[in-house]
Amino acid sequence: HELFCGVPHEVAGGLYVAAPSFDLPEALAQDAPYIERAVGDSLRLRYAPTVFSPQAAQQDEAALFAAARAAGAEQLVAYRIAGARVRDAHETYRLTLERAVYDMDGNLLAATSRSALTGEMTPIETALYLFSQD
Repeated sequence: HELFCGVPHEVAGGLYVAAPSFDLPEALAQDAPYIERAVGDSLRLRYAPTVFSPQAAQQDEAALFAAARAAGAEQLVAYRIAGARVRDAHETYRLTLERAVYDMDGNLLAATSRSALTGEMTPIETALYLFSQD
């Protein structure tokens, strides 16, 4: 898949990635670390240079932007992954991937939201599919 091959896109000044936030139902909660790793691996392969924030920095927005500036990044990207059970389908969930890109002054530069069902794919595959659409 093109997501996992090729030369990373150079991002002027670098990209700082906040630890993703999750809002998943209990049945999918155990997949969160695997989704986070898969999306992180994809970002490493897609963009250069990329710096990832530690989970603890996620708690304070000011500290997050300060860490991004200290890393020399020009953009900060934050992902939110949410899920909800589809009531009329057995063990099927709708996953939503939201992405927000900020400059170092905290101004929103871009935002996207995409969703897909897990009916034909695992939750991890669905998250990667959504990420590849971004």
